[in-house]
Amino acid sequence: MEINDQFPNETAEEFDDNSEKREREYDRIIQLFEADMKKQGLSLQTTRKHGDHVFIFLGEYVAYRHEMNLLNSIDFIDEYFCDYFIRKVARTKVERIKAHATSLKKFYKWLSEQDVITRESYKAFFDNYTSRIQNWEKIYHSFASGEPRIIFS
Repeated sequence: MEINDQFPNETAEEFDDNSEKREREYDRIIQLFEADMKKQGLSLQTTRKHGDHVFIFLGEYVAYRHEMNLLNSIDFIDEYFCDYFIRKVARTKVERIKAHATSLKKFYKWLSEQDVITRESYKAFFDNYTSRIQNWEKIYHSFASGEPRIIFS
């Protein structure tokens, strides 16, 4: 199974030219992820839900940001949940944070099992998963109430 980042160290112009290719590549990787979940016995509905959640992160967020790629995208999950996700995805339901975070956790665990990212990188991020979710929920509630936010508190 071939999974790698085909777009490392791009110039800004190359990045713009490759955005759609990057999105298609991320879609292909998500399809591999979904296929593995099906082999593990998860339902089609569950695999699609996880795949859709991962695609929002990779295909709509990571694919269009120059400093991000598949290999370093785990480093941007906090930024995603503290800002983009709240404004563009969650809007009215704080419960979406846990659902999407669970999908990303499964995806990055799968990437570590495929040796795409290191197990240490996965462990370093998701070891304090519960406190991260609590922080994202606190930021969501602050945003929803109209209070000024402190990102990455």
